[in-house]
Amino acid sequence: MVALIASVFGAVPYAGVNLAGGDFGNPQPGRQMVYEGDFTYPTDAEFGYCSQKGVNVVRIGCHWEVLQPKLDEPLDPTEFKRYADVVKGAVRRGLTVLIDPHNYDRYEGQAVGSDAVPKSAFAEFWRRLASEFKRGEEGIRTPGPFLVNGFQDRRNRPLCHLSAAMIVTDLAAVTST
Repeated sequence: MVALIASVFGAVPYAGVNLAGGDFGNPQPGRQMVYEGDFTYPTDAEFGYCSQKGVNVVRIGCHWEVLQPKLDEPLDPTEFKRYADVVKGAVRRGLTVLIDPHNYDRYEGQAVGSDAVPKSAFAEFWRRLASEFKRGEEGIRTPGPFLVNGFQDRRNRPLCHLSAAMIVTDLAAVTST
């Protein structure tokens, strides 16, 4: 496919795919999701296949609740290491990775911006991720406007713009060091 597109349009600087797995499962309040039960992550073989086919960007999904089981608390070291190892494995294969907490503007089913999940918790989560995946770290990107894979409820679309602006501003301080 990449070769076909390149033959029509010339050089293709980015050709990407979404690699599902870490975004599987349904987070429930008070229940920690289980790796290789509720969700899994793409494998090195999948990264190799993508690379061989000319893909150079992958989006690797995860759940916010898995990486941060309690709002405003540190990332879970075991789960973050598991995700980070997958991300770094893709980078070793020459792929650029888009970090993708895949929650549709929710945390345990509650909307970002609600009393249960304030926007500040959303921003804090991204500050923590950004401090782990520093800007300029080869091959790793934390995309700005795709912060939590889109918004499930059309009423929350204004939140997308507000949250993106707030988080980009907050992340600038973290990632510039």
